[in-house]
Amino acid sequence: MVKFAPLALSKIIETVAGTVLTDSLGGSFSREFTELGEPLEVGADGVTFIISEAFIKDVAQTKASVVIIQTAFAERVLSQLPPTVKACIGCPDAYVGLAHLTKVIADTDPHLDWRLASLGTAAIHPTARVDETARIGAGVVIGEGAKIGPRTMLLANVVVDPK
Repeated sequence: MVKFAPLALSKIIETVAGTVLTDSLGGSFSREFTELGEPLEVGADGVTFIISEAFIKDVAQTKASVVIIQTAFAERVLSQLPPTVKACIGCPDAYVGLAHLTKVIADTDPHLDWRLASLGTAAIHPTARVDETARIGAGVVIGEGAKIGPRTMLLANVVVDPK
């Protein structure tokens, strides 16, 4: 799963060249989402794609609010949508839609590095404040009272000491 800067559903629909198949948001597509991942990875702020047969089995258990599906799978997927799904978007080529969406996400969040997940153990003082979107590498030391802001990336062995 990848967290990203808030992106409105209207922008997501436009980016993937999608068509709204179901909508329990009352036509209000200004709601923003911040997660992208596989159906079982994302939560209520999440967007997921059903781009192949392999993911159809996971639809019923998804917690994602937005499901973007390959239109060829629409009939089978729509019958399995859980109540957590607020909008289902049909996309003629979900692979292309996913590629376009990841580009928009990367372009709007220049600090996002798709290859950098949490890299391992770090020493973080209990009084330090680390934003949940920050990425902390292996061997990082964050000292007493330090503040690490949104989308900050601290690569391996960095030491942050506010003194």
